[in-house]
Order: sequence, then C-alpha cells, then structure tokens
Amino acid sequence: MHPTIMHWIGSLHRWLYVLTGGYVGGQFGSLKFLLLTTRGSQSGRLRTLPLLYLEDGENFLIPASSGGNPRNPAWVGNIKADSNVSVRVGSKVFLMKGILADEPDRTRFYERFVETMSHYAEYEKRSGRVIPVIILSKR
Repeated sequence: MHPTIMHWIGSLHRWLYVLTGGYVGGQFGSLKFLLLTTRGSQSGRLRTLPLLYLEDGENFLIPASSGGNPRNPAWVGNIKADSNVSVRVGSKVFLMKGILADEPDRTRFYERFVETMSHYAEYEKRSGRVIPVIILSKR
C-alpha cells in the first residue's frame, strides 16, 4: 500500500481511537490495538501510532513488522533513543518503558503473533530480517 494512504489511514485510526476512547479502532475482531507515543529520535517531536498488541501479564507486546518491509519502522529507533513512551489502551494512558525482547523471548513472543494472525509468518520471510518484538512495561 502506498505510504501516503497508510499515513492517512493511521491518522484516521488515531483520531477515531482517541475520540471514542478506543471503542472505534481499539479492536477489530480478536485483534487489539493500542496507541504508542514515542519521541522522534531526530526531530524530538511526539509521534503516535496505532499498533497491534498482545498482553503478557502487565506488559504489552508489539511487533515491529512494518508490514513485512525490509527495514524496522522508525518508532523502533525512537524507542532505542528514548525508551520512555506513553501508551493508550482504550481510554487509559500509561507511562511505560519500551525494550527490545532478547532471544529466546523474542521468538516465543513473535510466535504468539503468528498464532494470532498467520500472515506474520510471511512478514518475517518477506522482510529478510528478524522482526523485533518490543516489550512495554509500566514505569
């Protein structure tokens, strides 16, 4: 899909999510979405994206799949530069810390995403990279 269209869809998703407290855009079938806000590593601006997530106890897991693109999404670099993030789940906002999962946890977590949505297996093959999984934990 063209990047401009993806940007527009993401903006609409964010807007509806915030407006409705996650009632619209927080869940599609069994898939749950959160809003992740990071600080741009180069611009310093706050960036908010809707991302699929899974729960792991009190933590949230997010895959950095970028739809199977060969490069990590920019927000991974943002988290590496500043691990302090904010996360909106429904109408609740949490101050969290993001870290990249190490092996073997990364593989175990990514397999959970493949179980949830089988096309995640294709993303990793198509991307030619090991797709990171970010663990979001409360500060």
